[in-house]
Amino acid sequence: MNETNIRLVFDSCKQQIYDLLRIQAPAEFLDVFDQGGDGQLNEDEQILIFSLVKEKMQVLADELCIVHEYQLYKDLMREVRLLEVDIGVFQDELRKNIQENQLREYVDIGDEKLQEFYRDWERKFAEFGDESLIKIEELKYEHEEQMEMLNVKLDRAVEAVKIKPSAKLKEMQNNEKLVAVNERVEEAMNYRKELKILEIKEA
Repeated sequence: MNETNIRLVFDSCKQQIYDLLRIQAPAEFLDVFDQGGDGQLNEDEQILIFSLVKEKMQVLADELCIVHEYQLYKDLMREVRLLEVDIGVFQDELRKNIQENQLREYVDIGDEKLQEFYRDWERKFAEFGDESLIKIEELKYEHEEQMEMLNVKLDRAVEAVKIKPSAKLKEMQNNEKLVAVNERVEEAMNYRKELKILEIKEA
């Protein structure tokens, strides 16, 4: 109930409100019942109005009983009981509205948390993908460097293999061939023995 609605209610029940609460204007009504100071009456503040009216009726009923106006007392107490029923119904409605609002807020909060989780997960997954691509590039670069180093080592090994045989070995091989051609068998066999030892040593 905002000030406009209160003014409409006030205009239609001005005399009754004055008789029960001694309030003459909508502004006074808000001053008395607007405990939150937000310019409107929430459900609790609306229940407070009915509770105050009921208390006022109870006081009047007690005073009627003191002056022996039992019929008026009876009529007023019946109205008090009806008002209590109305307050109970209104409170049930209030609890239902509060429960629905809280349930709606709970669902909204849960949905927001879920969306936040999805967003966080997608961000982390994207970061992980970027990091993985960077690592793959680093591994490729490292692999290329290792391959280059291996090729350098291999080239060195090949160069080492290409070392020329010693001059003495070449000379003995030539001598062995010359001796064999001239059919100097015993001398050739001696050359072969020495040549074999030298080749093993050279290898």
